[in-house]
Amino acid sequence: MAGTRTRTTVLDVDGHRRTLLEVAPAAQDARPERLVLAVHGSNQSPARFRATTARTLDALAAEGTGVVVYPASWRRSLWNDARAGTASRARQDGVDDVALLRAVVHHHRARGVRHVAAVGFSNGGQLIIRALQDAPDLLDAAVLVGATLPSPDNLLAAASTPRPIPVALVHGTRDPIVPFDGGEASLFGLRSRGTMQSFAQTVQHFVDAADLQGPPRSKVLPHRRRSGTTTTQATYAAPGRPPVISCTVEGGGHTFPAPGLRMPSPAGRTSPDVDVAGLLRQLDDDSPSR
Repeated sequence: MAGTRTRTTVLDVDGHRRTLLEVAPAAQDARPERLVLAVHGSNQSPARFRATTARTLDALAAEGTGVVVYPASWRRSLWNDARAGTASRARQDGVDDVALLRAVVHHHRARGVRHVAAVGFSNGGQLIIRALQDAPDLLDAAVLVGATLPSPDNLLAAASTPRPIPVALVHGTRDPIVPFDGGEASLFGLRSRGTMQSFAQTVQHFVDAADLQGPPRSKVLPHRRRSGTTTTQATYAAPGRPPVISCTVEGGGHTFPAPGLRMPSPAGRTSPDVDVAGLLRQLDDDSPSR
């Protein structure tokens, strides 16, 4: 994307070499104040996830105020996420992926970053859920795509007490991997990841955590092009409280929304109407710390 530069970096985290794809403003004198952790799903790499998003998150770096970091999972396996049912190589090898996120944040805070947000898709969203539990002071905002809360018997115990932060959630009603109405998450019926709560239950969890009362402001997002999907966005907000935004993609599958993405997916239809970078900006604008 014009206005950005890309590089691969390596961090040593607890004796493990971890690889990151970093997209930063092209200007050498740029001093980004925002860090966005873009955490890929299972069977993905940073480069593949970046392509899946149609590089829409990179717009935050092109503006000159943000840096987007795509971390790579351990040995191209699953993240060591919030679910007890995740049989990841990272968990088998004792690799702490929350520590990886913490190391990335520390690395960039030392360079002037003041605001840290995370976008997690699927298995990556489950890692963000674990980070919210185990490192409550790490993130200032989060977006979860295709990731609902594990059911209580599938949720790893929290290492700390979570704190409410601005959160946006996006989910397709025809998701074949993480069922919209809850139930067993699996790879098309194989490789079970345990049972999950529904999207509605997950949204309500974050609404309750933020102590948001009353009905949300709802609107149907305008269509950018034909896709067979329609998205209803609901915003829960109150003075002095972190907002929660839910985007229900009617007819959507287990996909990352991207305005310019036209590639077909076996996991279902992709919404062109949801702009995840725009959701991050909205969370930032509505945050009580602003």
